[in-house]
Amino acid sequence: MTPIYNSDCVKTIRRRFNITQIYTKENLEIFLQDYYNQYGKSPTTRDLNRSGFPTKYAFKKYYGSLTNALNSLGLPLNKIKQHDRLNDTPDICECCGTITANKWYYRDNQKICVNCYDNSQYHRGFLSSESKLGVGVITEHVVSMVLNDCIKCNNVNSFNKPYDLISTAYGTINVKSSKLFNTEWKFHKQPASFMPDNYICIGFDKSRREILKVFIIPGNSNIVTKYGIYIGNSRKGLSKALEYEVNPEPYNKVYQELDIYTLPEFCNLNRE
Repeated sequence: MTPIYNSDCVKTIRRRFNITQIYTKENLEIFLQDYYNQYGKSPTTRDLNRSGFPTKYAFKKYYGSLTNALNSLGLPLNKIKQHDRLNDTPDICECCGTITANKWYYRDNQKICVNCYDNSQYHRGFLSSESKLGVGVITEHVVSMVLNDCIKCNNVNSFNKPYDLISTAYGTINVKSSKLFNTEWKFHKQPASFMPDNYICIGFDKSRREILKVFIIPGNSNIVTKYGIYIGNSRKGLSKALEYEVNPEPYNKVYQELDIYTLPEFCNLNRE
């Protein structure tokens, strides 16, 4: 059981095998209406994944899709598809002004990009534990708890600092996480990002259910490239990072036992 789902064994088994027949059409309609009344928005498939059942497959059974279900109840979609880039009115985020996002949302009748949407969820305690930002936040907390000597730079009162953590032992730290892609971990970074004293790279398995590898890599190391750190899961691939590898067990133990609902970024998520 991992903190990303944080559900009991029965729910985990149901999710894994897409067991949706326990839901009636009436149950699903009540769920959608209650969700909208509680959060002021309709759920996306990502919201359903983070919350547990019912999943999108339950809605597919009765309606063909979640979108069809929302339309049948007259509930608004809170995610809008990217406009055709050939038209004369490209998508523009009404919060930050970007036109380069690949996902768009409605919030308070404003069209916003995925980054602004995630940031808003972060501040309100509704952050999705399965979003890119959500996984990063969970990983930061895991590292902070293991090191036990850190100031967490990013919190609900000060967001988007250049560093994730400041540690007595390791100085400024940027935490990077990656699930295993085929035979490689890909710890991405922006070319112009600040260089910390150390990167702490957390290597998950393919499903992000377990931490397999942890590397503490100096920012000026020659394996840190312009776009990130790439480490192959092979004898040859791991050899270049061997001197930076540390025992992953303390990190995995914290990860497995972590209750994300105790964290401010996730505290308002529905546990059910």
